[in-house]
Amino acid sequence: MVFIIVFYLSIIYLVFFKFHLLPWNKVTQAVSLVVGIIIVTGFLVGLRNLAPASTQAATTTQIVEIAAQVSGRINSVPAERNVTVEQGAILFTIDPTAYQARVDDLTARLDLSRLRLGQFEELAEASAGSQFQLQQSQAEVRAARRRSLPWHNSIWTTPLCAHRFAAKCHDCS
Repeated sequence: MVFIIVFYLSIIYLVFFKFHLLPWNKVTQAVSLVVGIIIVTGFLVGLRNLAPASTQAATTTQIVEIAAQVSGRINSVPAERNVTVEQGAILFTIDPTAYQARVDDLTARLDLSRLRLGQFEELAEASAGSQFQLQQSQAEVRAARRRSLPWHNSIWTTPLCAHRFAAKCHDCS
């Protein structure tokens, strides 16, 4: 709006004062004023028709963006945009194939570490193995258990719910 008024006044300055294309008298002053009013009125009418407003309604809402805490391919998104989500509602499901492969890999590594630990324990009992190898094997089992535990309890095993935007929890069942 201000841009249009400044642009119009610039044109008037150039036509009447800078280049003296027309004389600045009462007739041209009146015509310039009427044309300016018509332009501003046309802009306001166009603005009202192109961007309608209502004094009858007011909305306030809290919008929250939701993202998974894991990466992966999304299978489905049952939750709709701009719709209130109730507690316990499933927001989206993620394809578990990659996560299942990771769990299988970590489980196999944990099983292998446990098997080696058993072998080193037998060797230590028979005084055929070193204490260092036994302690190292015990540490490997603890490390493998720590690596695999988050994957076994991860949120991919259950659908995500709207309760605190986390995995489906005990409160939602």
